[in-house]
Amino acid sequence: EKSRGRSSTLDIEAIEYMTRRILVAASRTGTGGDSYFVVRDLFGGEDVEVLPSSSQPTYSTSRQMPRRGGGGTIELIVRLASITIKCHGRYDVYPKPFVEGGEPLIQLHTATEETVSMHEVRANEGHKTVLTLKEKKTDTTGFRSLSIRPALYEKVAVWNTPS
Repeated sequence: EKSRGRSSTLDIEAIEYMTRRILVAASRTGTGGDSYFVVRDLFGGEDVEVLPSSSQPTYSTSRQMPRRGGGGTIELIVRLASITIKCHGRYDVYPKPFVEGGEPLIQLHTATEETVSMHEVRANEGHKTVLTLKEKKTDTTGFRSLSIRPALYEKVAVWNTPS
């Protein structure tokens, strides 16, 4: 007796396509290129220099996972109908001329986000119909959002010492 139920399968070509699609989206923003140029355009100028941060480890916004200084993190959120790629970065704004070991004027945290929508489509394989996963083109396909916020700072007591 033939089964009337639908079977779901992951096609190797679909997996390879989606892997490439996610890697391209993640590498484009994971290196900080997109966010760096926006931060530099907004906060840079003749008197300041914007550099990727090399500060102590911090933690991801969605989970308490340590991050190493000097680089960003890439976070993949996989859902049934979409994959969201979030790339986090940190940048320091220094006065010019830049002095090695000097303190930045401000540290900025960035998050670039892109969502790849997915949907199942029917495909004929021999004598049976199967469902495969494909990228769904939407009005926001290929769009990225960028958020920029200053780092959290703590108020410290001012100590007056005789000089």
